[in-house]
Amino acid sequence: MDSLGSLLNTPALRPQLDRLSNETGALLRQLKPAQVLQAVVLNRLSPGRVQLQIGNHLLSALAPQSLPEGQKLLLRVEKGLPDPVLRILQDPARLDPIQQLKHQALRRQLPPADLAQQIQGLKQLVQQLPASALARLPTVTQAFQLLAPPATDLARLTPSDLRRALENSGLFMEPQLVRAGAVNNADRKLLLLRLLNQMQPESRVNSLGKDAADKPEGRLPSNADQLLNRLMRLVEGAITRIQAHQTLALGSNEQTGQSLWQMDLPLLVNNRREHLELRIRREAEDNPDSASPHATWKVEVDFDFGELGRVMSRIALSHKRVQCGFWSDKASTAARFEQALPRLEKMLNDAGLEVSAVSALQGQAPGTERPSRQLLDERA
Repeated sequence: MDSLGSLLNTPALRPQLDRLSNETGALLRQLKPAQVLQAVVLNRLSPGRVQLQIGNHLLSALAPQSLPEGQKLLLRVEKGLPDPVLRILQDPARLDPIQQLKHQALRRQLPPADLAQQIQGLKQLVQQLPASALARLPTVTQAFQLLAPPATDLARLTPSDLRRALENSGLFMEPQLVRAGAVNNADRKLLLLRLLNQMQPESRVNSLGKDAADKPEGRLPSNADQLLNRLMRLVEGAITRIQAHQTLALGSNEQTGQSLWQMDLPLLVNNRREHLELRIRREAEDNPDSASPHATWKVEVDFDFGELGRVMSRIALSHKRVQCGFWSDKASTAARFEQALPRLEKMLNDAGLEVSAVSALQGQAPGTERPSRQLLDERA
């Protein structure tokens, strides 16, 4: 099976925008990165150019390789307008199921920043609802509480807070079901799935009572249904975000000998709600026959807290030896980290660790070409 990295190295098609019909132009405007399309090669118009049929639409595109007429293609949207790129997937009949999950999740998931922005817009709809209607919609309050859970003050963050956040992140819901037959009641994915079920249209009628819903005075205002439908989409996006994180763990164990977990951690920074992206990687011992085998643990922390700009930290721990590196977009932020390094080194030594290296640099961490807040580290 092809890995995601190899899929991204396959040939790409570039639609010719000057040859579009209005209908095909509308199709391209709807495309989102990671969306997968089926296409057929209708004609070879000239060397390096083909005519495709996507659904009922015809599309002329530049092709880097010869594509025979009648060939069926599976295309993945790499970039949308204004410069669309459609990647040709290899072995379209047998795509890796894990890669399919990644593609679907990347298209449907909602990162914390987007989720927070949409929640703010929905609060205006809530204010327009009569208090009597809102009282009959407990799922609205539950949705806001789940979509924006309490954040931990960064200055008071403890190891137990991190452990509890990871345990309740939703990453381990299915393994817990298989292993113990039950799931932690605080599991975020479980709570979101339960809420989504309660928000379904048929559940709304059942919660109000059929007789009450049939009477004019028992019906909810139309903007209540609009609010619930939009909240449902946010809940679905939050669930898919967790599923996308779970696919990283699914794809990392057997194929690479690594374990990888990723999660979003809500924090309060100077009384402002922020989100920290945390990745924890466990790498097996290079020599499994060693008399004292150890794993190497690596932690990547990615955040953008306003005036600090974007910061990435990498920490590696192996055999009680630790390395720490910090990279920042801003020179002033790098200087602040540089000043704090002696204190950090002392704290690590006091914890019984041997510090092999600590550093603070301006610029981008090596091997982090992905844009800010991108969901998947596709090299994993």
